[in-house]
Amino acid sequence: MEQHGLGALPPEWVELAEKASADAEQRTGVAAADWRVKEVTPVTWRDGSLGAPEPGHMYTMALVPGFRIVLENNGREMRYHTSRAHVKFVAPGLDSPGRGSLGL
Repeated sequence: MEQHGLGALPPEWVELAEKASADAEQRTGVAAADWRVKEVTPVTWRDGSLGAPEPGHMYTMALVPGFRIVLENNGREMRYHTSRAHVKFVAPGLDSPGRGSLGL
């Protein structure tokens, strides 16, 4: 997994980006190492849905610190929302902003 333009990421961010890349590999068949980390943004999600609620699911009603991760491979993007431990794929069109987003 490449980290173009982001410099050295903190270990916690690298671990979450690696989990996202592994998921992207499973979903697309493109090797995890071939996904480039395009963006890692610290976010506070409004609830346990991590900014991407799914119909019929219930979520904790508490602020959740995490990240928005965008991976890229040959112009294709995969978006993920995370807590400090869990990574969730976000289908196109469901990417909602968190509260208090901070840019890198």
